[in-house]
Amino acid sequence: FIKVLALDFGTERVGVAVSYGTLAEPLVILANDENIFTEIQKLITEHQISQIVVGISESKSAQRTQDFVKEMQKKITLPVQFVDETLSTQVVRNKLRETGRTGTEVEKARVDHLAAAEMLQDWLDTNPS
Repeated sequence: FIKVLALDFGTERVGVAVSYGTLAEPLVILANDENIFTEIQKLITEHQISQIVVGISESKSAQRTQDFVKEMQKKITLPVQFVDETLSTQVVRNKLRETGRTGTEVEKARVDHLAAAEMLQDWLDTNPS
């Protein structure tokens, strides 16, 4: 199996998940600051990543994600594939509600890495290695 790193891009935070065989695991939430590409590179090295999957949604958000990936590719040379992540955060919030969390808890929860894992799992299920 190839090791895949999934990124759920946000202007303030980037959720990160990693694949273990055919399973996606939430990993970490990184601050989207001047150190973001260094932090991503550390994760790539640490987890021996060979592919990156980046969630992309619609409109202005999609353009910001594409700009982020262009900057990343100046520093990180792994193959990058975009995947639709339009509903991944909503799916995660719905799952949290199903566990009995209140609406306020769900809305305040940092779910970026969980959304990245949700998106990565969908990608793994449709792209068997």
